[in-house]
Amino acid sequence: MSGHGAGFDDSRDSEVARLWLDLAGLDPAAASPAEPAPPEPAALSALLTRASDLPSPAPTTGGVTPLPWTSGAGTVPGPTTAPGTKKRRAPKAAAPSSPPAPEPEPSVVGRSAEASDEAARPRRRRRPGPAPLPEDPRERAEAAREVVLRQLAMGPRSRGQLERKLAEREAEPELIEQVLDRFEEVRLVDDAAFAEVWVRSRHRGRGLSRRAIGRELHEKGVDRDVAEEALEAIEPEDERAAALELARRRMRGKTVPPADSPENRAERDKVVRRLVGMLGRKGYAPGLAFGVVTEVLGEHEADAS
Repeated sequence: MSGHGAGFDDSRDSEVARLWLDLAGLDPAAASPAEPAPPEPAALSALLTRASDLPSPAPTTGGVTPLPWTSGAGTVPGPTTAPGTKKRRAPKAAAPSSPPAPEPEPSVVGRSAEASDEAARPRRRRRPGPAPLPEDPRERAEAAREVVLRQLAMGPRSRGQLERKLAEREAEPELIEQVLDRFEEVRLVDDAAFAEVWVRSRHRGRGLSRRAIGRELHEKGVDRDVAEEALEAIEPEDERAAALELARRRMRGKTVPPADSPENRAERDKVVRRLVGMLGRKGYAPGLAFGVVTEVLGEHEADAS
């Protein structure tokens, strides 16, 4: 400490004054003699007062204003922060994003969607068709006989049904005729007996009419004359009785309103249409069906009263 005062240091204050003169743009050589001497206290105080009146440099965003003693190498620019404010972290630079993939054409989108749906859908296995008969003639005939025996073991079959089964196994017509003729000789294949059994079971068990049963026999390959002979077992009275039984069974436990108002008549007509339609699907003629339904509804109303 020198004798100029308790708060002053000559060397330190002279360096500070020189720095302020450089910042103010004054020539330090002009302001001091060639051989610097310690300034007087009054002159040093005036110089410091003049330097304190100089305007402060305006802060710049993104870095510090370069000072004379900080210019050159070693300068580290940085953001300026006001006193009393917290430093904010600079936002992280976003990673360069890859350019968006071009959208596929609508046709390509449709095909890809269909392909994915097709892949997700469970595939159904196609059932293989019946294997063809062996090529050897003797083995071929024996295999054809085995096919017929397996079919007859499951139930009565007409000759037409057995012919279709052998044709599915790629048997030639000559072999089919030879095998089936032999089965007819031993009465294992008999269309007349088959038609008789079929007519009896379908009429008594299902209540089918003569016309419906005749259509089924035709689909199974039974000759028309053979079918007509078997259908003669159904008498007209038997056919009407079967239709009455079907209608009575359908009306069991049901109520039919009397036709005394438009609403009740509409409900009654609905019941009539349903019964007539059911008998029609069984093969009965419309006239017979309407007569049977009228009789059954009359019986139903009498029981209700």
